[in-house]
Amino acid sequence: MSDHTDKERETILHDFYDAIDEKSWARVTGHLTPNCHWHVLENEVTGTASLIGREEIAGWFEAAIGDLPTHHEVIEVTSNENASTVFTVATVGAGEEGEMIESHWVDVFVFESSKISEHLSLQTR
Repeated sequence: MSDHTDKERETILHDFYDAIDEKSWARVTGHLTPNCHWHVLENEVTGTASLIGREEIAGWFEAAIGDLPTHHEVIEVTSNENASTVFTVATVGAGEEGEMIESHWVDVFVFESSKISEHLSLQTR
């Protein structure tokens, strides 16, 4: 894979996280293939989820964090062939009294061309 493709993918992923923080679900799902498979393991904010398709994924985002303030800091993006791994620190207003909770994540994305076709998310702490 060329550096140019890696840089394009990194730009897409940064925009993806920015769109989550801005609650722009159309922009989030615009980065997905129509039949994207989305997997999230249980964490401090939401339970385990396995979803297929843009509409289902947008609905999940809205239900899981639609009303919560979020901020994602991308620490590192590593790409190889058609996959990228992203290490992030997320701050989410999900505490019992609305306090911000900081958590660390590893997200794995599989790409078809410039669109995300599969995702797996794991909270590491």
